[in-house]
Amino acid sequence: MNQKKLMINLPGFINCWSYSWQSPFRNCPDMQNAGDNLLNNLARRVAQMTPEDFHTAAITHYTECLLGGATTIVDCLYLVKHEEAFDAIVQAAKDVGIRLILVRGSMDKNPTGHPVFDQFVQPVDDILKHSEQLIDKYHDSQSNSMLQIGLGPCTLSSGTSVLYKETADLARKCGVRLFLCWGRIFMTNLSAKNKAVPYASTCNNLTGLARMLFS
Repeated sequence: MNQKKLMINLPGFINCWSYSWQSPFRNCPDMQNAGDNLLNNLARRVAQMTPEDFHTAAITHYTECLLGGATTIVDCLYLVKHEEAFDAIVQAAKDVGIRLILVRGSMDKNPTGHPVFDQFVQPVDDILKHSEQLIDKYHDSQSNSMLQIGLGPCTLSSGTSVLYKETADLARKCGVRLFLCWGRIFMTNLSAKNKAVPYASTCNNLTGLARMLFS
């Protein structure tokens, strides 16, 4: 406790999972109570974003985090149209001065079947190549690092078993963290009339959680 100013000093909080690029859309009508159209509406908006837009969104979000006491943030981008967006997000973290773990999200199949998602689907080889480039360029493994890279395939409906396995192998090889988007799996799949469970049961006869853990 700082007796002179009667203040208590606390360590910075950690925001363990975030999507800074979604921050501009919080008050948009088509993002409220959109139901099954939520992901399609989100994809339409993200498709129009430039790298500069990603930088502005990250600046806004990171500043809000710092004002709320969070000095470390895990930020995931899985709708990848412009790979330069990752550079813009890194620059935003440096501009604000927040400690960042940037997760290179990915999808190698269309999660909803809507054409708007086709522009975000990438071949596994391209995903792995760019992921390794990000790691080589930005990842700092020091314990006091201000910037690290993680890898994180998106959901059961947007990633093949090949993507999951190859990404896990790359993360192990490069010594970076592997993230799985559990929250989105539950919110957009399992909670949506349990759609993910029958789907996952067709994949090696495993439930969604078991497939994520053991396939």
